[in-house]
Amino acid sequence: EPADSGGKNGGMKSHIRIVICGDDGVGKTSIIRCLISKSFAEENVPEVHPPVTIPPEVAPEPVSATIVDTSNVLNEVESELSRADVVVLVYDLVRTETLDRVKTKWLPRMRELSLDVPVILVGNKQDLPKEEYSDSNVERTIKPIMEEFREVEACIQCSAKVEFNIYEVLYFAQRAVIHPTTPLFDVSSHSLRPAAKAALSRVFRLCDKDKNGELNDKELNDFQYTCFNVHLNAEELAGVKNVVRANCPGGLTANGHLSLAGFIFLHRLFIEKGRIETTWIVLRTFGYNDDLRLSD
Repeated sequence: EPADSGGKNGGMKSHIRIVICGDDGVGKTSIIRCLISKSFAEENVPEVHPPVTIPPEVAPEPVSATIVDTSNVLNEVESELSRADVVVLVYDLVRTETLDRVKTKWLPRMRELSLDVPVILVGNKQDLPKEEYSDSNVERTIKPIMEEFREVEACIQCSAKVEFNIYEVLYFAQRAVIHPTTPLFDVSSHSLRPAAKAALSRVFRLCDKDKNGELNDKELNDFQYTCFNVHLNAEELAGVKNVVRANCPGGLTANGHLSLAGFIFLHRLFIEKGRIETTWIVLRTFGYNDDLRLSD
């Protein structure tokens, strides 16, 4: 499996604006306070936290992030949403009506505003006793939301009070912008989108130096080094081929070299296993931007 170390980030945003919204009392401001101060306050929590910028040195991804809290003054919220790169939509795990309004109020309104940004759905107050809420009920409610609203890139539970999964909220928000799923992968059909297949096919042809429709070991290793600045050793190379041989008919040629079908299969596998950054590094190395267009 190709390593990620030393990957190139050409075409990647250097700053991300994260807007946090949701019903009153779900814990938006507490999540921000916990993220920046590692503490939870029961009292003296401001109604709306001032915007906070987190430098790349301490962020999960090597970009800076501005986190914007919102009030429930509708025009102010919508003004902030229109400037967001990603929306963190918070609900209260115990107050089921706040999750209901994710589907009936928040996500439909974002569509009405023509927001073309990913949404991270965050269930807060996970520290409360399980008799207060049911994971299975939450999952049953969230599944149809994710199916209807494809802009929801990820769902996560957290607790500002006990500092559980707070850093992960920031990680998923940054990741949804830097390594977006939607341009590459159709979650409902578990397949690469046509534009992603076309881009990866071009990468394959460029790496196929002798133009014989397959990547021999040297060509595959040259590709690996171009994208990730490391070579595969013989054992790693054999491991990649074994995965392809076992899971992708026609993925290896009669010579035991990687075919286009095998190359495409590996990228689908990366994405399905949560390694979408691997495919984005490849595409950006070969000149593609976030819309899968070749950069000038």
